[in-house]
Amino acid sequence: MKMRYVYALISHHGQVEYVGETKDLKWRLYDHTQRPRGKFYGREDLHLVVLSEHESRVDSYQAQCNWQENFGLPTDHGKHAAGLEKARRILKDLGFTPLRGKRKGTPLKESL
Repeated sequence: MKMRYVYALISHHGQVEYVGETKDLKWRLYDHTQRPRGKFYGREDLHLVVLSEHESRVDSYQAQCNWQENFGLPTDHGKHAAGLEKARRILKDLGFTPLRGKRKGTPLKESL
């Protein structure tokens, strides 16, 4: 099984700019700094530091969120929860309601 890594991008001033997780550290640094769509495109002052290693995606995601919280960054868990809540509000405004039972959370059009 390929290991998963939680990493930080740290500026030469010691500022933690980003915490993420990946299976391929070299590709992620390239993706962040060399690809035009990368969040840190063109930045040459960033260093990738491995914070922890994990055998499963679930463990690495949890560790990533913990590290983000420890560094005072917005957590991916918080971002996903906020996005889900926004989607629920939009669906409600459009007249959709969640289905109860086995497929909890599946939006269905309210009956008239």
